[in-house]
Amino acid sequence: MKKIIVICCIVLLLSIIPTAAGVQLPKDSEPHNGIINRTIIRGVALFPRVTNGGKSLTFFAVRVHYRTITLEGVLSGIIRCRPVTIPNTVSGFIGKCYLMGTFHGPIDIFP
Repeated sequence: MKKIIVICCIVLLLSIIPTAAGVQLPKDSEPHNGIINRTIIRGVALFPRVTNGGKSLTFFAVRVHYRTITLEGVLSGIIRCRPVTIPNTVSGFIGKCYLMGTFHGPIDIFP
């Protein structure tokens, strides 16, 4: 009888694992204001526009180079031919077809 109870408990715990793995945590909507967590961007970008009630800047990246500096290290790369949304706290130059600037927080390039 005790073996059946133990087996049932194990099966119950194993059935909960897929449910716990599917739960998504809410994203932090506040910008990261640490001095170490900073992103530098530059490149050719088309159609820059302010979105999300003035909180975000969205553009189509033709070829944009980014470098994110955090406590864990430096992450850099190139974004090509995709829409990108960044915080609207960019200090730098944003023109009609070129941008160069820096802002607090990481760049979210994954859709």
